[in-house]
Amino acid sequence: MNELGWADILITLQERFPACDPEIIETLVWTVWPRLPKEIQQRLLEDKDFQLMSVYPHPSGFYMTFDPPLKHVVVVNLREEDSTIQKAHTLAHEIAHWVAADKGLAERDAEALIVKWGFQHEVESVRYGNPIAEEKGFKVGYKWASRADDLDLKPFIKHFNQWKKEDEFPFFEDLAIEIGLHDILIDEGIIEDTDEVGEDYNHFQKGFVWGVMNYLSNREKANH
Repeated sequence: MNELGWADILITLQERFPACDPEIIETLVWTVWPRLPKEIQQRLLEDKDFQLMSVYPHPSGFYMTFDPPLKHVVVVNLREEDSTIQKAHTLAHEIAHWVAADKGLAERDAEALIVKWGFQHEVESVRYGNPIAEEKGFKVGYKWASRADDLDLKPFIKHFNQWKKEDEFPFFEDLAIEIGLHDILIDEGIIEDTDEVGEDYNHFQKGFVWGVMNYLSNREKANH
């Protein structure tokens, strides 16, 4: 498969999945696509046996015909209030259901697949964490990074390549200490004190780092 630009991928997937809300396709491209194995990316672009649909923008129902050999249909209903983490988890998980079923694997293997693909952060957040607090941190982190200069971003840039490989922070506590994350949040006026975030401060921090790293990732793609 020839390497496609991000705009080409977006347009191709919108054409492939005409019964899916364009905003869901955008979420798929920006939050899920980069971590999918190349084989799965190619299948999403080309395999006619799979379709992705959404309830919105067809709340009253709709009818469509598809050319054979359509075998698998995933219908997603992502709510506006869902966090980016929840949306990414839902899309990755449902794609994994398709892959697992096609390989004769059990349904429970879908979660293991997305962890293998690099979605451990989303799995743990949905299962154990607080996606709302992490989502707030993500938005704050991304916005802060978009306004910061490279000197301020230097501690994050140092760990960026590791984040691209793992997309998870099993070393998060050590990372937070090394880059002085708490001091950054206070000194930059992002928060006044931990009471502002409450007992979800740790999740907010993780979301903040995730937001900064995603900004760096998008900046890198834009410069290529």
